[in-house]
Amino acid sequence: MLSAMVACNPTVGREVLAKLDLDHDNFQSLVRRRNKDSVVDVRTSYVHFMLSFLVSGGASLSKDFLDKKTNFAQVRNRFTTVV
Repeated sequence: MLSAMVACNPTVGREVLAKLDLDHDNFQSLVRRRNKDSVVDVRTSYVHFMLSFLVSGGASLSKDFLDKKTNFAQVRNRFTTVV
């Protein structure tokens, strides 16, 4: 649901980015949660959420997301080692 909100409206995406602490340990643990039996698991949903900031259509939101210290690099690094 958060992914859809961020992707559809950059203003809402900016509010979500301001309110959530994406560097919190709970968010960082989502990168490691994988369920190979399910097509849509927690990690896939989390990656979609992170990517929604980049495909929102708002260049300023994408810049704010990339400027904010998030664990987006951890997601990217995790996929390059797993895939």
